[in-house]
Amino acid sequence: MLYKNSLKAGTLLAESIEGAEVLGVKLHSPSRCIIAIVVYRPPKTPPKFVKWLVELAHDLCSHYQCLNILGDFNFHWEASPKESPATLLDEALTALRLSQSVTGPTHAKGHTLDLVWTSLPLTSPPIIHPCAWSDHSIIYGTFQPPKLGLQPPPRWRVIRSWNKISAVNLAPALRLSGPPDYSSGDINAKNYALTKRIIKAIDSLAPARRERIKDKGKGVPWYNDKLRTLKQQLRQGERAWRKAYDPPTLSHYLETFSAYKHAIQTEKAAYYENKIVSASNTQKETFKVLKELRQVKEQKPAFNKEDCEKFQTFFTSKMADLLITIENTPKLTCSLSPVPIGPSLELSLTSFPPLTHEALGPLFGCVKSGSPADPCPPRIYKLALPEIEGETLSLLNMSLETGVVPSAFKEARVIPLLKKPGADTKNLKIFRPISQLPFLAKVLEQHVLSSLAHHLEANDLLQFNQAGFRPHHSTELVMLAVLDDLRLRADSKDPCALILLDLSAAFDTVNHELLLSRMSDFGVQGIAMTWLTSFLKDRSQRVQLGEAVSRSGTLPCGVPQGSALSPLLFITYLQPLIAALNELECQIYNYADDTQIIIRIHNSLPAHQKVQNILKFTINWMSANYLKINPDKTEVLAVTNDANPWNCLFWPPELGKYPEPATAVKSLGIKIDSKLTLAP
Repeated sequence: MLYKNSLKAGTLLAESIEGAEVLGVKLHSPSRCIIAIVVYRPPKTPPKFVKWLVELAHDLCSHYQCLNILGDFNFHWEASPKESPATLLDEALTALRLSQSVTGPTHAKGHTLDLVWTSLPLTSPPIIHPCAWSDHSIIYGTFQPPKLGLQPPPRWRVIRSWNKISAVNLAPALRLSGPPDYSSGDINAKNYALTKRIIKAIDSLAPARRERIKDKGKGVPWYNDKLRTLKQQLRQGERAWRKAYDPPTLSHYLETFSAYKHAIQTEKAAYYENKIVSASNTQKETFKVLKELRQVKEQKPAFNKEDCEKFQTFFTSKMADLLITIENTPKLTCSLSPVPIGPSLELSLTSFPPLTHEALGPLFGCVKSGSPADPCPPRIYKLALPEIEGETLSLLNMSLETGVVPSAFKEARVIPLLKKPGADTKNLKIFRPISQLPFLAKVLEQHVLSSLAHHLEANDLLQFNQAGFRPHHSTELVMLAVLDDLRLRADSKDPCALILLDLSAAFDTVNHELLLSRMSDFGVQGIAMTWLTSFLKDRSQRVQLGEAVSRSGTLPCGVPQGSALSPLLFITYLQPLIAALNELECQIYNYADDTQIIIRIHNSLPAHQKVQNILKFTINWMSANYLKINPDKTEVLAVTNDANPWNCLFWPPELGKYPEPATAVKSLGIKIDSKLTLAP
């Protein structure tokens, strides 16, 4: 065999079977690998050789992408009968996705004796050229073998057999792990004692062990008993054909293979059709099914501790750069200066009520996730509740009574997730940070959220169109309110504008002092204010990728992502802007950090001037309150009955990149056009 010296060659096999000679060679470079099986089969070779060759090809196909079987087979390919060894060999190799590409005579007497099967298609038809020193011709062909993926280094993780833990064996394990700690006066020591007790009990039932991560796909949900039976029949047919090696068994094997493949497609389609139908009344479940259908399966990149530090530095510097940009934003000239009326309070909130035994169980039930730093998953916390209930109540009520949040409750674990599948993982900008908070911290926050929301509702401090954290205030309700408001103004012949504001990292740049000042204006005082101050101050985060964890980084501003309290605190932070815009005859709708403003246009004031003034005022307010509007994603929709709405509208240079009115915008997943047709 001749090959380029840039390739390395290794012999896979060199055997003589029933008089036929076979040489298997592996040719490879750092980026590519080619397997070549060269065959010389004399005439009158027994059929057993063909069976042996097919079994060899079957084994090699499961290990290598680029397989080539070539040589002098002496078959008289151009005139082979239907049940000849040549036809059986071709059908078997075709079932393994190997294709034979030689079609012309390769021998001096006009017969096709030399054949080439390849797992990859040739880039052009093979060229058959007569050879002066042999009665066989030379066959030229080219193909492009795929590049080898670089093998990532082995990844390891620490796991536990959580399924070994049940309510029956967990309770005695917790009793043996030591008595509850009710005496400690330090809240961090009390939290540490509870965590240590849980870990000790878990170690006795499901000790931690180190395991190598295998890149193995999960089972598909549509694989059912019908497919399992067909697969068994397929394997039985394959074994029967390998044993008998005759046309009837091969035909049965190929028919079973086709039936199995068709059944997979049918069952998969039926499975997703049923899921879409069952989720048709729930928007969240419908989008979840569609996302699952569109998801591209790909190997997750392997990260280490150094990568965690890079992500930590990137997220920290990104936030620092954003704050510098906000501070350097020039103030726009605006003639508007509304004086909003301050809230009139009937009640004040001086403390949060203590947690009771009856309330703790439902709070545990409503928290679905925790943090990788937790000693156990939420399911184990819930199983352990009867044994740790008293100790947990003591810890959480101590926090409510003293106004101190445990330090461990204020550290988030950040998991970077790709925004788009298939993107370049070396570019850190395409990762979205997902913050995960401890389980008990979320339980405590849910209780505080209930008390704080009740206080705001009792004093009528929240408008109906502010949602994202309140029961019975969904995205559908917000969109219905926006569309209803726009239609009412259109019916009254009043032109209006809809501004969709997009804020850059809205939760992350909230100024703590301004937020606490607004909470004070809303009647939060005493221990309640002390608790909120402790909740916001001295927060930190660590980036975690698998088992690798970065160093801790401080968060000088912002409300924590993933916290149940954050949407309510953010809406409270925006209250002065909401009140000011109400004074300017604008209606503002919020869903968490999604903000929409409807501006009513009067005939006494040009449309472009009114919209510009509102937009300038909003930009100035946002900058003064450490919020940054993203001009590339901020949209304006002109809603009017005129044929050419606002053709006189223009934007002054100081507004920079902010857009001109669009013909249609998308708000909370719904497309809205200037005529309110809701056309797709």
